[in-house]
Amino acid sequence: MPKFARPTSYNGNQSNKNLTGSTRAANAVEAAAGVSEQLYISPATMSAAVSALDPLVTTGPITAGTTLTATLGDITATNGNLVFGTAGNKIESTSVATTATALDNSFGTVDLIGGTITVTTTAVTSNSIIMLSRVGVVGTGVGLGMITVGTIVDGVSFDINAFDVANNSSLQATDVSTIGWMIIN
Repeated sequence: MPKFARPTSYNGNQSNKNLTGSTRAANAVEAAAGVSEQLYISPATMSAAVSALDPLVTTGPITAGTTLTATLGDITATNGNLVFGTAGNKIESTSVATTATALDNSFGTVDLIGGTITVTTTAVTSNSIIMLSRVGVVGTGVGLGMITVGTIVDGVSFDINAFDVANNSSLQATDVSTIGWMIIN
């Protein structure tokens, strides 16, 4: 019996059952590097070759030594946490709103006017958690109110109010503090 069932049907280089000869199976390094046209990639080496040829394709866990960047889309931690494991680590953004017109920002600062302000941002939803913090007081002897989130309009805006501590149903009109805000969705 001949070595191949139809030895005259293929005129190119052939391999034997031991994967040796003119054509042979590539190992993972050879498959990724594409070192020869005389190699074929077996299913066992396909995953390693795809990962090496296209670094944007990742299967399994990854570890970033310094920076992990998503240039398109989200970075999702499924069944995991965002851990700031070293003192001094923080959340940074190159786009922080500093006016009441925040466009699509999720955090920023704004000055109250007469104890209230409406922040317009498409990032807010009725289910948003909005964290507020007084980051600056304008003037001296100014009455400060208790800051709270007021009305939220999905995808449009939210109100920040400074209520009179003695009468929590009226605004503290003299409060013109600078308020930091952050939306968590």
